Amino acid sequence: MTKTIANLDPKLAREAFGWDPNTISYGSGVEVPWRCDAGHVFISSPNARTSRGSIVSCPECSGRFLIPGVNDLQTTHPTIAQEAFGWNASGFSAGSGEKKSWMCAKGHVFEAKVAHRANGSNCPFCTNRKVLAGFNDLATTQLPTAAGSHESGVAPRDTSLLQPQISGQVVLTELFAPMSITINY
Repeated sequence: MTKTIANLDPKLAREAFGWDPNTISYGSGVEVPWRCDAGHVFISSPNARTSRGSIVSCPECSGRFLIPGVNDLQTTHPTIAQEAFGWNASGFSAGSGEKKSWMCAKGHVFEAKVAHRANGSNCPFCTNRKVLAGFNDLATTQLPTAAGSHESGVAPRDTSLLQPQISGQVVLTELFAPMSITINY
């Protein structure tokens, strides 16, 4: 059996456009035209389309080639596109690795790659991956007395940069000098 595209990958062979997949080897470096299921025609070598770890699909369908109104972020991910802050989401595909500014529904402004947002990454403050004083810091979320002085008469240390994320028992030492407290949650 010869190692042609038709023999080794019949599904890929169906995308051959204007050439016979029985005549080109599976790992050939010759660039030939292909047509994807959506009807887009593109040029690539069989080797690029079949090499382990580097399978190349249609550049339009995969978002590597931007077509406004077809595969731009505004079209493919309209909810995320609404959070674009200071830039036009129709100028980027969901696969873009460019870092851009975003503003979540709660008004937090943050930086993230377009592809990370398209893959489900959300506001780092709302998801408690970053601390924002007055929103998700320890003083705001866990210690209502942290803003004032403690009954010991000693003013507390600044807790605005501490974040409650650890489950189980947490012992905070020197938060209210000279005492330590235990928070169970």
